[in-house]
Amino acid sequence: MNSAKQLEHVGLDIDHVPEPGDAPLRAVLVIASDADVADAILHSLQRRRTCRFLAWVKDVDAAVRRLASGRFDLVVVAGLSAEFALSAVKRLRACLGSTRTLVALHQIPAPVIVDDLVKAGSSGLVDCAKGYADLPAAGQIVAHGHSIFPYRPNLKSPNQIPEMVVGPEELSERERQILELVAIGLTSRQAAEKLYLSVHTVEKYLSVCYRKLQAANRVQACNIARYYGLI
Repeated sequence: MNSAKQLEHVGLDIDHVPEPGDAPLRAVLVIASDADVADAILHSLQRRRTCRFLAWVKDVDAAVRRLASGRFDLVVVAGLSAEFALSAVKRLRACLGSTRTLVALHQIPAPVIVDDLVKAGSSGLVDCAKGYADLPAAGQIVAHGHSIFPYRPNLKSPNQIPEMVVGPEELSERERQILELVAIGLTSRQAAEKLYLSVHTVEKYLSVCYRKLQAANRVQACNIARYYGLI
């Protein structure tokens, strides 16, 4: 494993052969004032082979300079307070272009702050109180055009959790297993291999999940299931 110090200023090429169905991001920029946080994120992204190039900066000013000198698929704002993260997202908005922003916090803020993050231009928010294991999957989801938030943002979004008079139907054990794997970024084929099922069977279970959760796609299904504590 490489250390965060290798990422500062220069960056790091991560050489690997992608797994079947894997689509590694070209480049990820991490903003984290704490080197230990940057190390933890580095190890998590390397372990899941999420990106080909990874860079770390300690503050937003340095991030603005890096974004001006090179194109990144994703910017991760990590280990900061919700207020500081919101300020960072607002400052970065003008120089992001097509780059997406994911906020990783150790404590999820109130829904009103989450809505402010959405309005400021963030594409996602990850709860990292127990570590950064979910960050690679969240990064893939966000970088490929989706949004992922722990609460229902007030803004309309194709991945927003729909209003329900009552909660969704309970998931079966197998449905829950499959959706949990999808939620951490596995493809249908990877989930099928892990559970010793056919891809067709996994897709059938996912279709049932969509119906029960009133979801239009797998990102929305995972958001709804998390929101109601089903996974």
